[in-house]
Amino acid sequence: MSPDGAGRRRAWALVQIALTVAALWVISRFVHLHDLVKADGLPPARAVEVAPGGRVTWEDGTSGVYGKAEVVEAGLLSILDRADKRLYGLMLAALFAPFTLLALRWWLLLRGHGFPAPFGRVFLVNYAGIFFNHLLPGGVGGDLTKAVLAASGEERKAAVVATVLLDRLIGLAVLIVLGAGCLTPFAGRFADQRIVWAVYGLAGAALLGYLLYFNPRLRAFLGPRLPFAGIRAQLDGVFRSAREHPRLMAVAAALSLGSQVISILVIYGMARALGLDRTPLWMYFVFEPILFIVNALPLTPG
Repeated sequence: MSPDGAGRRRAWALVQIALTVAALWVISRFVHLHDLVKADGLPPARAVEVAPGGRVTWEDGTSGVYGKAEVVEAGLLSILDRADKRLYGLMLAALFAPFTLLALRWWLLLRGHGFPAPFGRVFLVNYAGIFFNHLLPGGVGGDLTKAVLAASGEERKAAVVATVLLDRLIGLAVLIVLGAGCLTPFAGRFADQRIVWAVYGLAGAALLGYLLYFNPRLRAFLGPRLPFAGIRAQLDGVFRSAREHPRLMAVAAALSLGSQVISILVIYGMARALGLDRTPLWMYFVFEPILFIVNALPLTPG
């Protein structure tokens, strides 16, 4: 490895560590360990313990006995203490099922375009991408990580990056279809119809983008006028598989659908484990695809 290459790798590692530390700090500002308690007209404050008889031990170490002390917002420790830990543990383990399906989808796309990478390596790189998707802005931050890791040492770098983009586009397309399909029976229940039209608008935009990209007249007109012909040829060779390899695309779409359905069921199971049992399952299938779509857009917070 050249000194320049080693320096770049160290710099990238430092950037990753800095982003991780920053993300953990931001998360810590939103997550509170202890309950928010209101006692005898005092302003709500975080308390370590609310004992029988009205004794409250506050986070600053002071304590007192109050005629009335009530929890107005549960802290993380209280929520976990009341949780069904067995069910929650099973749901955490079940998260690896959609992760595995997503890795399998990208592995098949890589193999279908001449990159016979071992599945174990693909899983680890894909898992790193999922990790950074939750830390970097938007659900595409991890795709950049995947592209950098996957293209390292490859001659056809643009083609490898194109498989990452195609992998993302397939997942987003299936997600939009799932969101629109689950939303349709309940569209009339939304007081704000902008949510409904936003989902349908994304579905229409995805279809329009597909038709424009494969329009022969538009391709013939723009092709000679666009720069970076070599890179575009590698990218186009991968993107054309959306039409030229229907079986591969169908399998990739089925894996996407399976991953998304399992993810929604896992979220529902986690909610049940935490005692949130008033929301029916169908609502998760209506709202979770919308949230997934929003998170997949660039510059939205994970």
